[in-house]
Amino acid sequence: MNISCQTEITYPGIGHFTVNDFRDPVYRKTVLLPQSPQKIDTQFLLYTRDNQLFPAFIRLGDQQAVRGSKFVAKKPTKFVIHGFVDNILLGQWMHQLKDELLKREDCNVFLVDWKGGNGWPYEQAVANTRVVGPVLGLFINDLKTIYGLNTGDVYIIGHSLGAHIAGYAGQQLNGTIGRITGLDPAGPDFRGLTNIPAVKLDPTDAKFVDAIHSDANPSNVDSGYGNYDTSGHLDFYPNGGYNQPGCSIQRFTSFLTGGPIEGVRRLVFCNHMRSIDFYMASLTYTGVKPIGHQCPDYETFKSDKCMDCGPNNAGKCATMGIDAIQSSTFKTQTQGNRFYLTTGDRYPYFQ
Repeated sequence: MNISCQTEITYPGIGHFTVNDFRDPVYRKTVLLPQSPQKIDTQFLLYTRDNQLFPAFIRLGDQQAVRGSKFVAKKPTKFVIHGFVDNILLGQWMHQLKDELLKREDCNVFLVDWKGGNGWPYEQAVANTRVVGPVLGLFINDLKTIYGLNTGDVYIIGHSLGAHIAGYAGQQLNGTIGRITGLDPAGPDFRGLTNIPAVKLDPTDAKFVDAIHSDANPSNVDSGYGNYDTSGHLDFYPNGGYNQPGCSIQRFTSFLTGGPIEGVRRLVFCNHMRSIDFYMASLTYTGVKPIGHQCPDYETFKSDKCMDCGPNNAGKCATMGIDAIQSSTFKTQTQGNRFYLTTGDRYPYFQ
């Protein structure tokens, strides 16, 4: 179906969309209609400890595929979502993250592949997130109603546009998901829309929402691929949230260490991908923990004026990455604030 001349469209069970949805005269001037769920063709690749190399390919509504898989509803369930112009084949980070999650815990890990809808133009990919999110939400709801999955045991990790997809899925499930982590939530077409929380990842989307911001410049909001606006109950801004140490060199050395595809990805998106690196390091590195300190801004933090965590932390300090959930009891004190820390220029980053 050609939707280029339409101003509204309905996809049964998914939602009704218009070109005026979430339009903003400054921050989101162009709003496109999302393409159909069939065109986007969202797939869920299930991995477990019993099938860590060869996934089960599942689509929404395919109960036979679920029953024939290694899915166990009683186990914790993770979803990993890529962003713009990324996919399961190019995004080796998804497979690495899957392996580390399975190493850490006996769980179900779904890699969410929406490569049928995340290409150019960027505005079309943005629009398509509003279909992928509800499709993911409906898929999780099926796992709940048919197989007995507890949505409180669901953890969604999304990078870039994938972070906002996680938010839309959380909306679909009325915030009952246990946790969402946004890895540098996408900025273009989302930054500045703080008066429309439903447009992006926000604290109402899950019981606990945390985010790592690595490519968002507060002094030039139109630069970078990330969003400097807070996105969750707990928001981390390593190195101020932009200009990550080591990227100036890695943009070129990655061609030698990771090959041409990874080299191009790092050349263009190194700061944006640092959020993934930091999260991965929080899973694999057993040394110094990446502790963020609540502070008004990065310059104040660098002046060592926010180093006191207070008694029992009291929400003034928090660990970035997988262990951020430990601060969930302080989420009313941490929400809307920024947590800063510095890192090194290479793995393990936290020293």
